[in-house]
Amino acid sequence: MSQQFSKNDYIQWAQGKGLLPSDLNKFKLLYESNLSNINNTIEKSDVRSDIGMWLHQAGHKYLHDTNFILSDSFELKILLKPFDSTIEKLYRKDCLLNNKFNPDNIDNLINHRTLYNRIDDLFRTRIITRYVDGPGFVVDFIRDKLASTHNIEINERKLATQAGYHGQHVYIPFDSTILIEDDNGLVTKEIVVYFEIQFYTRMQDLMRELTHGIYEQNRVTRGKNQDWKWDFGSQEFKAGYLGQTLHMLDAMLLELRDTVDTNKDVDDE
Repeated sequence: MSQQFSKNDYIQWAQGKGLLPSDLNKFKLLYESNLSNINNTIEKSDVRSDIGMWLHQAGHKYLHDTNFILSDSFELKILLKPFDSTIEKLYRKDCLLNNKFNPDNIDNLINHRTLYNRIDDLFRTRIITRYVDGPGFVVDFIRDKLASTHNIEINERKLATQAGYHGQHVYIPFDSTILIEDDNGLVTKEIVVYFEIQFYTRMQDLMRELTHGIYEQNRVTRGKNQDWKWDFGSQEFKAGYLGQTLHMLDAMLLELRDTVDTNKDVDDE
């Protein structure tokens, strides 16, 4: 049934069920205001400041341990998820990719009041590492620091998608306050939101830059359709399997790096 729903069908259905407000323009203003306020909370927090410091410390430790640079930048530029992208994600998660989707049952589906703590990439940033062991190194470092300093337990994902993307993501919880609309108008609500940090290599970053348009265009229209794996001339096939190949090359570069004697003067030969 979910495959028969277009995005517009989903929006109309969700509005009829109360999952989305009838006035999306008004909701967009509230959504953007909430995200802006939450972002201010994250930016001004001690946790955010400490993470910036710990990333540099991780870089120094990595250099000490390996004699190689971990990353060319540790800038934590927080990106906010656009409203249209959030609506599309609701469609994909609750409808298109939901094997148990039933138009007559809305139990456990995300709605306009719960999306702030059920979508974990509303606030995100990325750190690009030079080598494939970098993401795991930084994640371990940050996890231990957050636990020992702030008693915070993070969520983690090691991603290896069929489309070729490989990376490690962490999700850091923050207490925040939002405005939601109920039958009595706007009311405040205390929630936990998540700040996503993505870690992946320079080659994976290049692939993301080159294939982002393909991904955005097809992740809704294709759904769970896997026919692209046999469509040898398609952009999806080339991008997906090139991504897998680059991951292998990342591993080979790491192996080559670790065989290099960095203390040896090349003039000695």
